[in-house]
Amino acid sequence: MAKQRKPRLNEVEELIACGSLIEASRLLPSDRTAELETPRVLILASRLLSLRGRFVEARDHVDCALRLDEFNVDALTERARLALRFGDDQSADGWFERAYRQGAAGDDWMVDWIDLLLLLGKLDAARDLAMVRCERAPDQAAPWFRLGLAHQHTRHQLQALNDYRHAARIEPNFPMLCNNMGAAHLELKQFAKAKALLEQALRDDPDNALAWNNLATVLLKFDASPDSLIAAERVGRSRRTTRPCCRPIHTCCGGIRSGMLHWPLHCARRRSRSSPAMSSSIGRCDAATDARRLRERLVQLRGAQARLTRAARRAPQSDGGAVVGTIARGEDVARLG
Repeated sequence: MAKQRKPRLNEVEELIACGSLIEASRLLPSDRTAELETPRVLILASRLLSLRGRFVEARDHVDCALRLDEFNVDALTERARLALRFGDDQSADGWFERAYRQGAAGDDWMVDWIDLLLLLGKLDAARDLAMVRCERAPDQAAPWFRLGLAHQHTRHQLQALNDYRHAARIEPNFPMLCNNMGAAHLELKQFAKAKALLEQALRDDPDNALAWNNLATVLLKFDASPDSLIAAERVGRSRRTTRPCCRPIHTCCGGIRSGMLHWPLHCARRRSRSSPAMSSSIGRCDAATDARRLRERLVQLRGAQARLTRAARRAPQSDGGAVVGTIARGEDVARLG
């Protein structure tokens, strides 16, 4: 019986991986799996239930699997992901840590854990874990991107750029890569490089509000305040702030200071969390809050444009013809969200 079941379970895993939910559910009916005393069956059933939005039942199946084998890594990581679905980030962190203590090599779940650590503000732990993952999977772009993100969170821009370049060599079109690299160059006051990368990000994704916002800041640095205002207005008209598969960290790295007004960091490849409502200690914002903050930034940039216009009328010109003046000042903000 066990020998007959194992090939079927392998087939169920393959069907889940390729998105064939209906076929997988036919092979593994959820109303019968609770009677089976096999952790693997219960875990597969839990994944199927999660894909159908039946998170409470999915959690019950995983809990049953953990009662049978409390050290089962697949069950522990599945339980962590379900905790994320329920908005319990602290518990999810604990479940991931338990899986890691079992000496598991890690796969996608480790990348999910790095994302969670970044969202929780555990930057050193996120960096250390990303380095471990990069060593174990040096040919994957996602760990290198997250290592760069951890460095960028701590404002180690050169290290972040090095990590991002490594990710780009593996997967040049990795989501949000150009935006984050552009933001790093913006922090380093390398405005020409920042502008080129942000323009590339917008060619790849014209609705990328983070890139539009960063580009507005760069254009202010080039004394192109009318163009900057256009970019800022485009932020408010963007259909979304990120790709649907991403979960953002809206971070300002010191906020509006020294003429800088940008969202430099974005954590890609986070699952969209629709039910129940998901949140974290970083990036606690819904669509209404995002829209309000975008409007506030637009007002700030319009104020910057007005100040630039007044400065242009009374300030002397430099040899290169650039206006000497003050750009976009305001209160320091540690984080948005």
